[in-house]
Order: sequence, then structure tokens, then C-alpha cells
Amino acid sequence: MSDGTGRDEELTEPAGPHWLSTDRRRRVVAALSVLGLIALLGIRLALGHRSSHRAAPTRAPTPPPAVNIGPSAVDVTPGRPNFRAHDPAFCPDTINCKNVDPLPAGVLAAIRSYLPHARVGSETTVVQTDPSRLYFRQLDASVDNITVVLRISRAARSPTLGPTQATDRLPGQSIGYVRTVTGDGFVVEVRFTGLPAYQPPMADIRALAADPRLLALD
Repeated sequence: MSDGTGRDEELTEPAGPHWLSTDRRRRVVAALSVLGLIALLGIRLALGHRSSHRAAPTRAPTPPPAVNIGPSAVDVTPGRPNFRAHDPAFCPDTINCKNVDPLPAGVLAAIRSYLPHARVGSETTVVQTDPSRLYFRQLDASVDNITVVLRISRAARSPTLGPTQATDRLPGQSIGYVRTVTGDGFVVEVRFTGLPAYQPPMADIRALAADPRLLALD
């Protein structure tokens, strides 16, 4: 637009509100963008939470199986068909069994023959009542940085596996394992675990697995 002297008049833009200065405008836009993303994420999480509840209803808990301590697992996954028929800790319906407590002193004495001062952490003993004989036993013991896991089960309730022994090193631990089969139909498994530098005493593990005191009832 001319001012009559031949020069174009320069129009100035009206001053906007103070908060719309360049720096503040950038901060406002950034804040609004973040708030929008948070709101969108919240909506998606809420919808996903509801759909997951519909797709995966909660199930009633099932009893834990006997702990696998050897390199060859018995498939005793809770919830599988005939779970009790395959878990060696459960007696079949054709015989009568009972849980026995406390652990016979001879069992701990046998372990302490090779690991003096070992203490039992947990143990389960199942006894067949007629005739009276051990049906299943499992325990864990420890001393210092060494742990022992022992399991005795009826051969008829265990995999058709023969005697074996092995050592292995896993991240953070060293393992010695022995499995024996007794003449009266038991599978005895013993595992020693220590720190990575630990050298499992395989002769002691074999001797403990063959110790008749592990089958004691009193």
C-alpha cells in the first residue's frame, strides 16, 4: 500500500498474546502432544486389560508335582490327564499309603556321613501301610554353599531308566548327580550342587545313593 510518496507502506502484524511467543508456543505444543500420547496409551492399556481378562480366565490352583532332580524328567505336570497316576509321590488307589513325619534319624545320619552338619530344609515321606514299607521319599538338605536333593521312588512309578551318574556346570553352579536302582525295586536319586568352583565328590554321592539308611521308616 502506497503512502503517496511512492513508497510502499509496511504493514505490521498485530501483536498476539504474550504466551504465544515462539518459545512458549513450542513448549505448549510439545506439552499438548505428550498429554495426547499419554491419554491414547491409557485407553489402549485399559482395552487390552479387559480383553486379556476375557481371553484368559483364571484357573483353580493344582497341587505341585514331585520335584525333578535328575537329567531325565518324569512328566508330572499338574493338570495333565492321570496326573496322580504318573507322579511318583502318589500311591495308586489299589494300595493304602500315609504321610509320615518326622524324618527318621538314620536318613539324616546317612547324609551327615558325607556332609557333616548338614541340615534338612524340607522333606516328604510316604509309607505303604500293608505291607509296611517306604513308598516315596524326597528331601533337601544344605550346609554352607552345598545343597543336597534326595529322591527315592518305586521303580514301577519312575521312568524305565537304569543307573547313571553325571557332573555338569550350569551358570552359577556345579552339579553332581547319581541314580541307582536297588534290588528291591527302588530308584534312588541324589544330587549335590555347589558354587561354580565346587568339585562334586562323586564317590561320596554314589556311596550315599547306596546307603540302606535312606530307606529307613523309623
